[in-house]
Amino acid sequence: MDEQRFGKRKRIALIVICVVLGLVLAAMLGVTIYAEYLLGRLNYVDKNATLPTLSQEEIDAIQNGEGETHDGTGPDIDEDDVDWGEVYQTIGGDDNIVNVMLIGQDRRPGEDRARSDSMILVTFNKVKKTITMTSFMRDLYLDLPDGYYDDRINVAYYLGGMELLDKTLYESFGVVVDANVEVDFDQFQYIIDLLGGVEIELSEAEAKYINKKMGGDYVSAGLQTLDGTQALWYARNRSSGGTSDFGRTDRQRKVLDALITAYKDQSIWDMFVLLDDILPMVTTDLTEDKVVDYVWALFPMLSECEIITQRIPVDGGYYDAKIRGMEVLVPYMDVNRQALIDSLTNADELEE
Repeated sequence: MDEQRFGKRKRIALIVICVVLGLVLAAMLGVTIYAEYLLGRLNYVDKNATLPTLSQEEIDAIQNGEGETHDGTGPDIDEDDVDWGEVYQTIGGDDNIVNVMLIGQDRRPGEDRARSDSMILVTFNKVKKTITMTSFMRDLYLDLPDGYYDDRINVAYYLGGMELLDKTLYESFGVVVDANVEVDFDQFQYIIDLLGGVEIELSEAEAKYINKKMGGDYVSAGLQTLDGTQALWYARNRSSGGTSDFGRTDRQRKVLDALITAYKDQSIWDMFVLLDDILPMVTTDLTEDKVVDYVWALFPMLSECEIITQRIPVDGGYYDAKIRGMEVLVPYMDVNRQALIDSLTNADELEE
């Protein structure tokens, strides 16, 4: 009798174990299928893909700034007078530092190429446990590779896409870009709305600017929750609360910081729902496998890392000038290279 009872209990236990294992395997299969579904929502590009060919006349027009407006006033100088120096240290290219370039593009109607209106390098430093957002000013004058004239950094993206932009950053500053992520401004608005807005501290001038662009009395000075359209006007503002493009890039970093904070506050389920809507708006040069690798390696850092913001050129690390009729920011290369080394690498930890 006892043996029969024991055998019955054993069979029941085995059934329970099989059911539990079945549920676990089903859940794992469901997660895997959903993860593959989400990965399929991203837009993938080959950064080395050939862009539509530009004629030499079109290249010359772009590189001479035709139809462009720029900030700053400076003396006319000859491009040959700029001292580029040499890169003396590589930034990234190892397991401890991951550099992701966020590109905010502003594609104009009828154009098959887009300008990089904002370029923010997001550096994940696993040793320092920091996430550093570095804005590169769009009128930053650099030595462009591949036989192009020296020019503004946003022209590199227009002429050669992600590939030429990455190459420019490497040859100018030694920065190894591991991945590029691209979003256009219309999508940027929608992403913020999906998150329920972002909290930003506004000055009176910034609030007045947004209200003027919106055509009403929508926000006021102080901590405000901005919707997508309001946040876009805030990020594009070049005329108040800062000096032209310098204030604008500072505001862009604040919006990105607020976006990260808003995303961290979501539940796991809400994150998945948001990703389903957000990912189709994002274009990357990563493969699906590399996306998975970066998610596993970098996502946990969002909740524990210090977020730092900065820009290139740094204060005191440039001068205004006019070259080929274009108003540009000419960097003191060694000053900016060292600023990036100090902020992004682990040189100080290695010395200790």
